[in-house]
Amino acid sequence: MDGIVQIGESMLTASERRLEVVSHNIANTGTAGYKAQISFSEAMASQGLNVERQMSSERATNFAQGRLSQTNSPLDFAISGNGLFKVRSGESMFYTRQGKFQMIEGGRLATPQGMILQAEDGGDIVLGTLAAQVEPDGTILEDGIPTSRIGLYAPISSEAMISLGGTMFSAPQAAMVEVSEAIIRQGMTEASNVTVAEQMTLMMSSIREAETGSKLVQTYDTLIGQAISTFGQGSR
Repeated sequence: MDGIVQIGESMLTASERRLEVVSHNIANTGTAGYKAQISFSEAMASQGLNVERQMSSERATNFAQGRLSQTNSPLDFAISGNGLFKVRSGESMFYTRQGKFQMIEGGRLATPQGMILQAEDGGDIVLGTLAAQVEPDGTILEDGIPTSRIGLYAPISSEAMISLGGTMFSAPQAAMVEVSEAIIRQGMTEASNVTVAEQMTLMMSSIREAETGSKLVQTYDTLIGQAISTFGQGSR
């Protein structure tokens, strides 16, 4: 009967983790460039595969395209297609789909967190004027003259990407390759790809699973109580 307790505990743990993921996703519904977190079992199910219940608490990232919104800010960039912006914090490199930038000292373009946007061949993107035009392939034109090109990168395998929470990811540089098929749209941002209705459905299913797990543990407790009582009566 110990197996009943293990199944119940596994269901309670998995449902708790999924509720944490759902809460995090809903909290980031309005965060530009945010990519929804999904449970490992959901990721495998989308591939037509089943996983053991004890693995279902692992997380993955849903990189599906979010809706693009017009902002008309010349320093807002949205990616249409595969790829992520590469940004620098000190000597460390990170990746993001969050395309809201601002010009800081030296003409560098930085995220709200102060991370510097990187060019395709390395080095910081530096603008001489806010009137710079960004072509769909990422080429930056100033007074009609190409000055640099925004780099877009994608992982060789999605397993190489580590979510840092919010909109940032880390990955070994060797695991990332430059992509050229995507389109950069100036004056637009990509919205979060979280669907509230879907998250509510996941929340309800997780709650139901937690209730089932709790009932299994209660049933085991009741059976053990009855067994002890019966054994006690028989030994008198």
